[in-house]
Amino acid sequence: MPLLMASIGTQYTVKNVTGNDSTRHHLQSLGFTDGAEIIVVAQMNGSFIVNVRQSRIAIDRRMASKILIA
Repeated sequence: MPLLMASIGTQYTVKNVTGNDSTRHHLQSLGFTDGAEIIVVAQMNGSFIVNVRQSRIAIDRRMASKILIA
């Protein structure tokens, strides 16, 4: 399922990052790689704040839709 459907406070694992090469590379450089553990901390105005690899990252809905989790 896409990150857009994630519940706040639940831990998930990144299964895949989709999109064009530039988008995938950008998200992977932020730590959204296959197997990474993530937790959605908050959702505000369509943006997500996510803990990934001991960092807190803010991403918009468009980017969140590119991250598939389980």
